[in-house]
Amino acid sequence: MTRANPTALDPWSGTAGELRAVIADLFGRHGATGADALDAAERVVITVCGLFGGRSCYLPRMDHFGRAERDRALFAQANGRNTKELAERYALTVRHVQRIVAEQARVRRAERAAGRPDPHRRPPDDIQ
Repeated sequence: MTRANPTALDPWSGTAGELRAVIADLFGRHGATGADALDAAERVVITVCGLFGGRSCYLPRMDHFGRAERDRALFAQANGRNTKELAERYALTVRHVQRIVAEQARVRRAERAAGRPDPHRRPPDDIQ
């Protein structure tokens, strides 16, 4: 006797169902009604499954996004003479600050080489 595939009976079991519930809750907290939130969440999950279904994919932890913002802010404040001050302000080692500044500079150079404008650069005073 073969066992039935539970996902064939309920496509919203497992990870897809968990994702649907999280997204529906988020939509609900932003004003969508229960049925509308659930419908929108299902469409999002189906879209994500269409893009990534069957693949292994890495999702970064939440602190990844905070680190990226920290690194951009740190780079914007770096002037080549305040590495120790930045290390103290961000609770990092001097070497770690140096690595962040070098990496951010490399990213900016690559963006310029690709012809993308630097979103962190202030426009000249006569354009503001």
